[in-house]
Amino acid sequence: DPVHFVRLPTISLDESISFQISGTTIKRATASGGAWSAANEIGRNFSSLTFAFYDEANRMIAPTSLAERRSIARVDVQVVAQTAEPLSNGTRPNYSISLRAIPRNLKIR
Repeated sequence: DPVHFVRLPTISLDESISFQISGTTIKRATASGGAWSAANEIGRNFSSLTFAFYDEANRMIAPTSLAERRSIARVDVQVVAQTAEPLSNGTRPNYSISLRAIPRNLKIR
């Protein structure tokens, strides 16, 4: 059976996900239609969280507008974490982790 809509369907290209570092905790929240959800803790003992966004030509961009967000073709993420407790030698070393993501669904084709 065919599906009949009572009004025209809409899609939003401006849904958001926010990651932030609060003290040493990384939190994540989402927004749709301008309303933000509560932030959820996703990790502890972090000292740094950075995102770098690139377009198809590998140019770094700042996703401050919808047009710039639509041009994202790659995201590089780096986090720096510290051990939760001192090691047996008394130190609390930092560990850096990097990730490169090339999501298929960030660019509308």
